[in-house]
Amino acid sequence: ESRLDIILICGTNVQCQQNWLVGQTQTEMSMVTRGGIAAWEATSPSNNFNLHFTKASTSFKFRFDVRTSLNVLTGESSVFQITAGVPTKLEIDTQPPEQIKVQKLFPQPLSVLVLDQFGNYVGGVAVTCRPHSVQSNYAITDRPMAPYLEGQLAYSSSRVSPILFRDLSFSLPGNWTIKFAMSAPVALEVESVTVHVLEVEKEPEFQFLMREEYSDFWEASRGPLLINTLSQVCNIDEYFF
Repeated sequence: ESRLDIILICGTNVQCQQNWLVGQTQTEMSMVTRGGIAAWEATSPSNNFNLHFTKASTSFKFRFDVRTSLNVLTGESSVFQITAGVPTKLEIDTQPPEQIKVQKLFPQPLSVLVLDQFGNYVGGVAVTCRPHSVQSNYAITDRPMAPYLEGQLAYSSSRVSPILFRDLSFSLPGNWTIKFAMSAPVALEVESVTVHVLEVEKEPEFQFLMREEYSDFWEASRGPLLINTLSQVCNIDEYFF
């Protein structure tokens, strides 16, 4: 009787995990770990292995140990790369703030993940974002050409890190969400939490300030007379007009 051990070896300073390579044979196959190395054993040379990876990496290799009653034969494969599978998940990792003012940049980038079924980053996928009005203070038709969500609205995903939408801001008050979407190789969409976008408080106008300061005289003079009078008495036109 002979025994075949299929041992997965990872890159330098990388600890192999038991769930990075899974599979089965025609008979029962157990998985053991020795010093951080995952090994799959079979006790019959007629077994057919069906293995697949769940972890994307650039530094995997196999070692094959065949053990018989007489000796042990060992061989290693070349280093090979496992890439991520087809994207199955589009997730928002960092949500927008629940409240922010118009034209104000979000305090931190919005982080979006493109993942395969095992949680690996999938690279090279175009992801876009667009605003969705939950309850806007203005009708969309009032400003049909306005970019309600401003900034860079499209990025390509990376196979090693999340997508970061860094410079987003809203240009219109109201309650909004942000929808992130991808169309290829599969169509996926995810929606953010609701953001309450506030109007920016306007600075008081000069006429309002004058009216507050000289309210009685303003009512008597109806405004223009006050300006003319102050201009003559204080030479105010040198400073304001």
